[in-house]
Formats: sequence, C-alpha cells, structure tokens
Amino acid sequence: MPIFSRRAAARLSALLASTALFGFNAQAQTVGTAAAVNPTTEGVQGGATRTLRLGNEVVRNETIRTSAQGSTQILFVDKTTLSIGPSSSVTIDNYVFNPDAGTGQAAIKLGRGMMRFVGGEISHTNRVDVSTPVATVGIRGGTVTLAHGPDGTRVILHYGTAEVSTPCGTVVIRRPGYAVSVAGAGECPSAPEKASKPEIDEALAFLTSGPGQSGGSTYTGTGPETNDTWTGGPGGLPDYFPTDLDDLVRQAQDQINGRSNEIDDTCSGYSCY
Repeated sequence: MPIFSRRAAARLSALLASTALFGFNAQAQTVGTAAAVNPTTEGVQGGATRTLRLGNEVVRNETIRTSAQGSTQILFVDKTTLSIGPSSSVTIDNYVFNPDAGTGQAAIKLGRGMMRFVGGEISHTNRVDVSTPVATVGIRGGTVTLAHGPDGTRVILHYGTAEVSTPCGTVVIRRPGYAVSVAGAGECPSAPEKASKPEIDEALAFLTSGPGQSGGSTYTGTGPETNDTWTGGPGGLPDYFPTDLDDLVRQAQDQINGRSNEIDDTCSGYSCY
C-alpha cells in the first residue's frame, strides 16, 4: 500500500509548485484565502509576482493588484473580507490573529482603486487601519467602502464606525450611508455628507463580478471565461467557505447584522454624522 494516496501526492505537488512559483519562503505567514478571482489578478511579495487563483493562500506583506477587468475577494482567517475592484492595488501590511481569544491586529494599504472592507472578529475587538496615500481610516465593527484616485480618497460607511484621519485632523462617521472625502495630501477630511444612492449603487456594481465572470469557479458558459475552472483547492476548503461572490457577501452581511446591536451608535457634535 503506498504511503501517499494519489490525491495527497497531487496536493503536495501543487503546494510545492505554487511555493516555488511565488518565490516566498516557507515562513511566510498565511493570513487568508482568495475566495473569488476574476482575471487578471496578481499577488506581489518580496519582489516575486504570481497570478492569483481561486483557493490560493494570501500572505502577510503581499500586494494584490487587479487589471482593468480584474477583481478579487479575500477571506481572512478571522472572517474579515476584502472585495477589491478593477485597477486596484491593496497591500496586507500587518495581520495578527489569535483564534482562541478572537482578538488581533490588522493594517491594510489601499494604493489605488476601490475596495470594500467587511469586518470580522478583529474589527469587533480592535480598530483595523486602512491607509491610503492621503488618509488613514480606522474601522471598528463594520463595513466600509474606500476608493482612492486622482481626486483623493472617498470613504462610505455602511455599518459600525470609521475614523478618517489626516495630519489636519480626524472626522468620525457613525451613521450608515454617510461619506467623507480627502482631496489630497495634507488636506483636511471633509464634513460628512449623505452618500447618494447612485454613488452607493455604482460602487457595489464596481465591486461585483461582471457578466460571464464566475470568480474563478466552474465556467458558466456565458461571456468571457475566467482564468480558472477550479472546483477544489490545495488542502480543500472549510465548510463555511462561500460558493460564489454573492454567497460571500451574504455571509459577511449576516455576520455584521448579527452583531449590529453591539455597535455604539451614539454621537454628538461634529462626529454625529
């Protein structure tokens, strides 16, 4: 009887091949998994570049870059999710999580483009910082859409609280559906304003798979084929793993809704927006 089954050998071979291809060492800290990938998305770490595929592990200090047609979703160990839109660059600067205590620290950098953060366990016990070239956004227990481009940074709160900070000062958003802008480096955050429904709808559409895109899962037969027809993954996937992008969003929103009564919705003065 062979020591390794064919299935186990195949998994080991795939793991070794992916490690050699990406070029990072065996000590690279895994922080999450690519839950949905539409072509083309790259992972960059330590000067090496790979094509990110559905089910690939994502590691600390890795930069995720999408093409003009690309998008991806990252599911972290604490069930935080990041939806990353086309033409975007996101770096996982820091991620430490203690599953036994349900606590940790995370810091993410949005270099350009758009992303949506849906907080997991870390953001309910500690602040998660998302930095852009012109601002730092501290997120607690919530869901936030962030965009950065030539016009600066835009932050829309959906749940929880978001603190938008620059050297000029800090504005706290507490009301869902309100947004703050930072026009450029050294500029003050704007007064919060209610984001319009068209703006929110446009952001959601930007972060959702396009026609014929299946997030890297089995090809649907309509529209352009994704860069994978993958239906399994190295080592398999946990039971809670989403079946598609929409399922991932539903899981994240269910988690947030279940914790909504824990969020401090008090406000006063300028931070009441």
